[in-house]
Amino acid sequence: MKILKITSLLFLFIAFCIHSIQAQTKGTSQISMGYGAFSIYEYASMFFEDIESKGIASLNYKYAVKDRFMVGATISYEKLTGHTNDVLVAFGAEDTEREFTNITFAVETDYRYVSKPSFQMYSGLGVAYFTSNQYDTNLSFQINALGFRVGKKLAAYAELGFGYKGIAQLGASYQF
Repeated sequence: MKILKITSLLFLFIAFCIHSIQAQTKGTSQISMGYGAFSIYEYASMFFEDIESKGIASLNYKYAVKDRFMVGATISYEKLTGHTNDVLVAFGAEDTEREFTNITFAVETDYRYVSKPSFQMYSGLGVAYFTSNQYDTNLSFQINALGFRVGKKLAAYAELGFGYKGIAQLGASYQF
């Protein structure tokens, strides 16, 4: 019952925000740089290797093709170090260490639920191709469940999601 109440209040809050928004203006451009943690690449190999990442650096450009709807491209870089999983070593596998990098090229979209001059709230999706000397499959994704942008032209942002940018990403963006 408590979950139903919380969900209902959240729905009413979002409905109020959508009703009172000033739409993201068509033709707006945005460039951003961010740093994320806990990417999908760390999770993809966790059964075979212990993966450590130094984080994910990304550069992004987006363009508002319609009010509140942005489309863009991202390039990101992540350096990882892998060790053979302890369970596999216990069964006789050789413990090896290797370093590898992932460079990701993605196409992304964002939908702005709230688009005030100083505050934006959004969700988004991304599909990516990445190069790596570790993985055979070179397709990836990003689901941004919730993003916040605070500031006018120059702003800080935070995104929570799952994929090639990680579970959490923080950064700065500039809209023009």
